[in-house]
Amino acid sequence: LLVECFSLIEPFWAAKTGSIPFWMAFNTVNSLRAAEKYIKRSRGYDEIYLMVMSNAVEGIGSVSIEKWNSLVKRARKTGALIGVDEDKYPRDLGSFIKYHKDMQDKITNRYYTPCKLHLSDFFDFVEKKKRYTLKIRDG
Repeated sequence: LLVECFSLIEPFWAAKTGSIPFWMAFNTVNSLRAAEKYIKRSRGYDEIYLMVMSNAVEGIGSVSIEKWNSLVKRARKTGALIGVDEDKYPRDLGSFIKYHKDMQDKITNRYYTPCKLHLSDFFDFVEKKKRYTLKIRDG
């Protein structure tokens, strides 16, 4: 499970590492509760990784690093925070840069990912769908 937060999301690397992404809105109590509820309803995870945004503010509803750590400790085998210096959280603005490399270093599984889609192929697809949709509606 790869728990991602606000602007710290990596859809490509989630796919490449075979992770199941869980996107949190922010680093607040509501997001923590949603992630906890999701994990509780699942069959559990061998690995849980968490990218928590360190935004330099201890705002209303902020969650301590200890509580974020308790979330990743629910993993059966490995749980880790990604890209955040726990001693500096939430004032570790370097987390916006460090998370990408840290993720590649800590999540070592790699899976085949499909080739990249060319933009022209995407536009062709959209155009064909548009024509098909119009034919159906026109009857």
